[in-house]
Amino acid sequence: MINFILLSSLAASPNLPLTDMLIRGNSVSNTFGMVRNSGKRAHQGWDLSARVGQPVYAIAPFNTTSSGYHADYGYWIQYTSTVSGYIYFNAHLSKFLDLPDGGKAGDVIGYCGNSGNARNTDTHLHFEMREVSNPGLGLSGRVSPAKTFGSWTLYLTNPEGK
Repeated sequence: MINFILLSSLAASPNLPLTDMLIRGNSVSNTFGMVRNSGKRAHQGWDLSARVGQPVYAIAPFNTTSSGYHADYGYWIQYTSTVSGYIYFNAHLSKFLDLPDGGKAGDVIGYCGNSGNARNTDTHLHFEMREVSNPGLGLSGRVSPAKTFGSWTLYLTNPEGK
């Protein structure tokens, strides 16, 4: 059996949504792209392993936020970076904060949970990078989080570490 592990040289960066950036289940199907159902179904972001109640941080300064509840995403919050213009979307939260005045990179914007269609899965943060506020289904209007986080490398290992 092959496991997938996502590693980053940015692990100590203060501008990450979680303090630990590990792809949920070490599975490529929890990364960005046509990675589900044997390449037939898109996944629009990264699913990052988390603990219930773990703080979620803004990765960039922002002026505006929107938030709400969706049957699939559960509790979510998104904000627009004043630096890049990208919209950062965070879902499956247990709680999001009301931030009418915006904030800075490193501010807590919510807390991880199992809301929406994640209620029967391992706790994780669904993190997306968007070019438009409501992109719909598929990958259109979204970009890989690797564009923000830099050079990420996907390594293959087997369970015995050989």
